[in-house]
Amino acid sequence: MGLGNIERKIRSDSAYQRKEAELLIEKLDMMIENLDKMKDDLKKIEKENKKEITENKEYYNKIVDLRKSMGLPEELGVFEWREKPSFKEKIFGGNFYNDLSNELLELIMKYSLKTGGILALSELVLILNRERPGKNVLYNDILKSVKILLKEKLIDNLIELDSGVLIVQMKQLDWSKEQKIVLEYGSELGYMTIEKLMVATSWNLEKISVVLEEMEKSGLVLKETSAMEGIKYWFPGLQQN
Repeated sequence: MGLGNIERKIRSDSAYQRKEAELLIEKLDMMIENLDKMKDDLKKIEKENKKEITENKEYYNKIVDLRKSMGLPEELGVFEWREKPSFKEKIFGGNFYNDLSNELLELIMKYSLKTGGILALSELVLILNRERPGKNVLYNDILKSVKILLKEKLIDNLIELDSGVLIVQMKQLDWSKEQKIVLEYGSELGYMTIEKLMVATSWNLEKISVVLEEMEKSGLVLKETSAMEGIKYWFPGLQQN
């Protein structure tokens, strides 16, 4: 192939690539327009049929499924997640915090089943922002919404450990004094070992084993054994992944 042919091929390939890019942009623009229209249609449907949707579980579930497929919040009437409240909402509360508290309750119920009924507030912040790619809700706004859940008695308690760690408690737990001590020591690392606990508390091996076994049964800790690090007891509700 001569130099002239090579040059013509390069130009032809470049023109083809530009055309492909233009077609892709047009396609994306059409998708965005269609999505905006779908959102507008959904707004209209929810507004005109709110009573029927909220009273009929089948209708409600279909709307929720549709919202999920469109990347929208599950709550009726909410068409985008907001990262922060308005000035008025910061002063007086309102929709931002109420919507956020609904979302947090769903996450707390989902994850506390795996963590023995507790979830560190810092862990809840990470989970929420991980579930909202590109969004970043502030710790204090999440704390305010959690306090709404507490006020409405939708969570059992919000516990502050001596270390400063805040724990959201989803179900009533009958903790012993020893279990609270273990939780306190484990709150910094997210895990505990028998050796660390012996040094921190001066308890004997038998007492430590009994306390950790009870906590393992209730799901508050998960036992992990490895050849390299020995036995560790992890607090799934405190892990910051």
